[in-house]
Amino acid sequence: MSIRQRLSVLVGGMMALLLLAACGGGSGSGDQPPAAEDTEAPVQVVREFVAATQAKDVNKLLSLIEPSNAVQGMGAELRAQTGLIGQLDYQNETYTLEEHTGQEAKVRFTADVTFAVQGAEPVSQAAEMVFNLVKVNESWYIRNVVPVIEND
Repeated sequence: MSIRQRLSVLVGGMMALLLLAACGGGSGSGDQPPAAEDTEAPVQVVREFVAATQAKDVNKLLSLIEPSNAVQGMGAELRAQTGLIGQLDYQNETYTLEEHTGQEAKVRFTADVTFAVQGAEPVSQAAEMVFNLVKVNESWYIRNVVPVIEND
């Protein structure tokens, strides 16, 4: 596995760990097209999530994940995981709304990421992931995140 693939897996894995409790499946119905003002909301949630990962703001991360009993009890685990991150910086971020049914959405996130575990040298690499979001009680939440790994 190349360094690019390893970093993509590492960054994607870090985000996936942060979303561990929210990785449930499920499908919603989206019979009505979304209102124009609602199409930006899923993208904004992903922007806030990315900012919270960089800031290591566990409370904010938890508030953006699809509500469930599992999420309520994972604050200590997330704090431990984020405590292992020495550096996490994003540059050249792009957010693309790929799908929106009114109840579910997909946002593709790309960025140049510099990442280091505590005590390790930082590594910089391009990263790409797809966030799956769901609307619950008129608010958007992240259901899961899937890293996109290119084969070199």
